[in-house]
Amino acid sequence: MRYYIRMFGIGKKLKELFSRKLDTATLSELEETLIGADISTEAAGALVAAVRRAKPEEARRALKDGLVKILKPCEAKLELSAKPASIVMLGVNGAGKTTTIGKLAAGYAKDGLKVGIVACDTFRASATAQLSEWARLSGARLVTREGSDPSGLAFDGMKSALSERDDVVFFDTAGRLGNNEQLLAEMAKIVRTIGKACAGAPTYTLLVLDGGGGQNSLAQYENFSRAVPIDGVIAAKLDGTAKGGFLATLAKKHGVKIFFIGEGEGAGDLAPFNAEDFAERLVG
Repeated sequence: MRYYIRMFGIGKKLKELFSRKLDTATLSELEETLIGADISTEAAGALVAAVRRAKPEEARRALKDGLVKILKPCEAKLELSAKPASIVMLGVNGAGKTTTIGKLAAGYAKDGLKVGIVACDTFRASATAQLSEWARLSGARLVTREGSDPSGLAFDGMKSALSERDDVVFFDTAGRLGNNEQLLAEMAKIVRTIGKACAGAPTYTLLVLDGGGGQNSLAQYENFSRAVPIDGVIAAKLDGTAKGGFLATLAKKHGVKIFFIGEGEGAGDLAPFNAEDFAERLVG
């Protein structure tokens, strides 16, 4: 898995600001730019204060170091010591859950692991078709049953992963709005059912966030985490137009673990989250 050093949407603006004299007006504009990139007011204020204290030639470095200080504690890696390691993917419609599962399945299969995928989005045929293609490309084993109860399929899928001796098994779930209590309850039931099929499962419950979602991502995390314990997030769709700063807001406010970032549709377009590289990319 590779990491991209491609600027976010604010990179060019920040470069332009740091080419100026860092007077009061420029620092105020810097703060506005950071807030516009979905960095919270509190975090943006702390970052600008660090820039103000720095020597002019070290201002950009001060901003990057401030971001790293916020983000570094949130770097996280998936530990797959459980056999099988079970990973549930959650998120709103269109966040990138299914594609992210496909990318991870392809990566772990390439590493020689035996991978299973359980298609618990049972009422969206396109999701199953997408997972079928990823399973074909990666050699992963797919468990699917169109139109069936998602929780029942999750239970059977976990039992299947145990009997087949999978190294890792992914559970795709239907996209659901974070303010829909009925759908959130169904999501929590899926997670509980997996635990009934295997003590200690799921190993991870991860929330996939759309990189272009901005401050909505904060609300999604808060809504989902009220329904089920969230072990961390994956930021998908972080292309060159994304703002990216919402991850700093999540880190500052909730200390949430960040496992991967993704952009593009290819199997290699996913990388472990690295605070240094991410901050470099954000400040341009």
